[in-house]
Amino acid sequence: MHCHCFESHGCATRPQMAAQLLADDDDQLLIDSHDLNTAPLTGSSDGVTHARGTWPLESLPCGWRPVDIQVSGAAAAVDMPRPKGIFLSSRAPAREAFARTVCVHGGDVRRAALAALGCCAASPIDRLAYFREKAAIDDASRSDEALSILAERLASGSSPKCVDLGAGTLSLLPTIAKAVQKAGFASFEYLAVDRDRDALGEGLARLQIQDAPWPADADPLASRSFEKLRHGTCDIGGVRCSIAVAVGDALDADAFGSFDLVCGSAFADLVRPEILADALRRIGKPRGTAYLPITFAGKTYLEPGGAEELLRAYDAHLVEDQKQYTDVERLIQILERNECSMLSRASSDWRIPLSHAFAPYLVDFIGCGAVPRFFGGPKAVDAVRWARELRERRTGTLVARNIDLVVALPAEEMKTTRATRSHRRGDSLTQFLGLPGTE
Repeated sequence: MHCHCFESHGCATRPQMAAQLLADDDDQLLIDSHDLNTAPLTGSSDGVTHARGTWPLESLPCGWRPVDIQVSGAAAAVDMPRPKGIFLSSRAPAREAFARTVCVHGGDVRRAALAALGCCAASPIDRLAYFREKAAIDDASRSDEALSILAERLASGSSPKCVDLGAGTLSLLPTIAKAVQKAGFASFEYLAVDRDRDALGEGLARLQIQDAPWPADADPLASRSFEKLRHGTCDIGGVRCSIAVAVGDALDADAFGSFDLVCGSAFADLVRPEILADALRRIGKPRGTAYLPITFAGKTYLEPGGAEELLRAYDAHLVEDQKQYTDVERLIQILERNECSMLSRASSDWRIPLSHAFAPYLVDFIGCGAVPRFFGGPKAVDAVRWARELRERRTGTLVARNIDLVVALPAEEMKTTRATRSHRRGDSLTQFLGLPGTE
């Protein structure tokens, strides 16, 4: 391996800040030019903070420089004294030439730089592991009050036909079955729709399904955009479930007909309220019901306190950069304007002890999303320190404000055409978990 080192133009080092953030006064980040060439990192003209994490490396609050590494076989010849610093590279042979290294995963040099500063882990999260941990937190957080109101609402009709929008690993299915059973029914129909094929497969693997042919689609032309994974029957907590699972855009679920119950866990804040209201009316039957648990209400904080500025920046990041819609009051206004009625709006806050297995995922999201919002400003160094302290902290509880909504859909049927269908934008899970976005 031959190592040639050079400084790039426009990458001015910041020795004073580097001394505050890295181990020694002359420390810096050394970035493999191979990774810079693979994923060019030029900042946009609208400032430091951008959706999809495209902030310019020039805004880092420490010194950095590219390093040209020529890898040839197993040889480890270094042509000149190696510069001092933390080396960031996707290539294992290149990393062997340096004592302190961070692996660049998937071309994400920015994440590697944040990891070198101690703000997050270097490796992207395992999204299926994340979904498994999240399911347990969601189950513990959902409002019993909202579920009781949902069961009462379902009891006034017949055995329900349900759709789960953004169903993920089907983690909401047992909760729906519980409400159906409490409403007095022994069976129900359930359609799960999500763009994440792997997540749906994870959920299906836990079920024992007796396969059955797919029924005729309500809109055969629209249903062609879906991949039909499974159709059959299974037992969910003593309730017989006719289950169908399809990969595709959740907001086009009316391709499979209309539904008595439209569900979406941790979903409503990912969709512009006007689009969500339209979708609920399109997908739901007249006088149907929508159940929208774990709707993020826009506030994250620590108990008994700490990292206030960092967490405010994280909440702002979700709204301004990731385009989440966390104003629940506005969502309710839009739904009511569309002739929907609120039956319940109960609290379902996440309360995550920092010692819990789920906490590192949230802390990672905060480090990746909040810290860069300070880059280029007077509190950039402080933000890095706050993120480090949060990662090291094991006492206290992270709280995310959520609301469970139960919504009565209007009595009048909505007249629709295929042209009325619209699609959600990419959301925070899309960005962090590597899912394809829809503009």
